Amino acid sequence: MIECLSAVDASVIASISYEFVEPLKDPLRLYSPSIELNETSSEPFLTRHPYEILAEGSQKNVPWMVGFNSAEGLIVTLGIYESDEWTQEMNLNWNNLAPQFLVYNKNDTNLINSINEFYLNVTISDNIDFQADMQGFTNIFSDRLYIHASLEAVKIQGNFSPVFLYYNDYATESNQFGVGTSHGEELSLLFSPPDFSLPITEGHPDYEQSKIMVDLWAQFVTDPYTTKFGNDLWHPVDSTEKEMTCLNLKNPIKGEQGVGSLSDAIIKRVEFWNSNGVPPYQVFKDL
Repeated sequence: MIECLSAVDASVIASISYEFVEPLKDPLRLYSPSIELNETSSEPFLTRHPYEILAEGSQKNVPWMVGFNSAEGLIVTLGIYESDEWTQEMNLNWNNLAPQFLVYNKNDTNLINSINEFYLNVTISDNIDFQADMQGFTNIFSDRLYIHASLEAVKIQGNFSPVFLYYNDYATESNQFGVGTSHGEELSLLFSPPDFSLPITEGHPDYEQSKIMVDLWAQFVTDPYTTKFGNDLWHPVDSTEKEMTCLNLKNPIKGEQGVGSLSDAIIKRVEFWNSNGVPPYQVFKDL
């Protein structure tokens, strides 16, 4: 099998995974790292859970730039929204689907009621209208699948090396949905991915923001400790403080960008999961 896979171009293997994308079956199907159990391998890649490695500081401790987009969960909810069949399934069976979607113990029957009240302002007995509350559902998936774990990693890694956090809420020209910046949406501002639209060149609506972000990334690679946004130095997160230093990337025309703090609204959403005893990660065999 190894010889066979080695003979196939990596892009071909990676592209096949998209054929299996069905949000109502498993939104995490594309993200499936596994722990290697064969300890006799001469070059093992992952032999323990990443959380354990991170917590004890065994990872490569270098300055780390990390961030997330405001609507990461759109990678799940947009596919559901565009399908009448999947939307109906969500409306009818959301309470039963939630444990699988959000990767938590299905025996925790109280959690879904807390989720519905906090994010959707409904109770477990109320009717669900997925399309009407697209923002709420997108926030649920964003927080549980991306933001909660990301901020936990920031706090832990901050004990071992400087962590520079950014929050991206800049909507590109291709973003027509209006609930936030989707997973991977910033890639077209930094690179020219083959699966995206035409390259961003001078005159394009996103050209100025692309210049800003490319400059930031180039500065960080050169020297993370002197990276600036305008005249403001981008400071690393202080893991001992509740307020998290953050570079906010938004609409430059409105002057909303700059070094500041992560918004209280996001912090409260993350605290929701912590207060309900939901860990930022889960091992699938434990579900």
